[in-house]
Amino acid sequence: MSGQKIAIGRRYEFTITFVVTNNSTSGTILVHQILSYPDRVIGNDLINPNFRALAHACRLHGEFVNKTDEFMLAYDRCRSLTQYLN
Repeated sequence: MSGQKIAIGRRYEFTITFVVTNNSTSGTILVHQILSYPDRVIGNDLINPNFRALAHACRLHGEFVNKTDEFMLAYDRCRSLTQYLN
């Protein structure tokens, strides 16, 4: 739910791979609003940061893919990198 998880993982040198998907909404909250208050749905449209740049700002490797068939190669590259960026 926040980019701080990336910074915490970096600080404590966790070996972790984050996969971030962008659906541009808080989906769970949106569903509850639609079911409970169908005429008052607000605050669910998100503007996401550049998560690749956020990873780089924490001296971590980050990738961005647009197509499903690009995912596994990017994921494998991320998983193979065990050293932090300098």
